Amino acid sequence: MNAHTLKTRSEAYTLLEVLVVVVLMGLLAAAFVPSLAATSDKAEREQLISELVQTDVQARQLGQQGNWCMLRWDELEQTISLIVHQESPEVVRSIEAPEHVDIDFLSGETPVVFNAFGQSRHYGYELISEQWSSILEFNGTSGWYEVDPIE
Repeated sequence: MNAHTLKTRSEAYTLLEVLVVVVLMGLLAAAFVPSLAATSDKAEREQLISELVQTDVQARQLGQQGNWCMLRWDELEQTISLIVHQESPEVVRSIEAPEHVDIDFLSGETPVVFNAFGQSRHYGYELISEQWSSILEFNGTSGWYEVDPIE
């Protein structure tokens, strides 16, 4: 057998091999994209809860420093504002709900007023999106909060 009679195989991939790889990649992507979307929704929920908790902590600190402060809920604008009144009311912090998330204020009407000890009445929020909902409740005396996810 000489070198001229041997046929060498081309190093290129066949169309069938390329199609198989593309289909497998498509199947893997279809399996992982929904889980990535769920991770994004969870991260958005955790970020909103974190902002609400930080606002409560800041209001309690301002109250303990002798500032009259309150949390005001604007249902039309879907915003929560932390207002401090030293000589004239001033918005210190404002949280706007993401476009596809509704926030309902629980435990009666707003505003929630914080006294000189950093205490308020008990209050809470219900956070609702198409993918998830949670109830976030604050103990007015201790500032302890609880998140109750409703799946």
